[in-house]
Amino acid sequence: MFISNHHYLHLRLAPPKVSSSNSHSPTSVLDIDALGIRQTIHHALSESFGTTGGSIYLDVLWVSDSVGSEGRSDSVEVVIRVNPQDARNVLAALTATRSTTPQMQIHLVKESPFLPALLSRDVAF
Repeated sequence: MFISNHHYLHLRLAPPKVSSSNSHSPTSVLDIDALGIRQTIHHALSESFGTTGGSIYLDVLWVSDSVGSEGRSDSVEVVIRVNPQDARNVLAALTATRSTTPQMQIHLVKESPFLPALLSRDVAF
């Protein structure tokens, strides 16, 4: 059995869906960097679990823009590393912040204790 000291979360941060009458999307979400992502997650942890929850240590390992169907960046993909015992708290805080942060939607793409497992997207049999 594989035992890891870390747990990895692949997240997608996207602006909320906009109506066709307002076709431009907010750029603040798309211009976010690793520090901004880390601050957003720590803010969500602090709101959900208080000062103790906000002190959960995490590393932002990777940040990349996703290109949408119109050829422009429509979301930001992120891989973060957390302690395995803290992974559920991070996911719970991010789920709770979805309702309190209307300018950003955070989606879990994949999670794993094994970093290379995040490389696979679709499995076809």
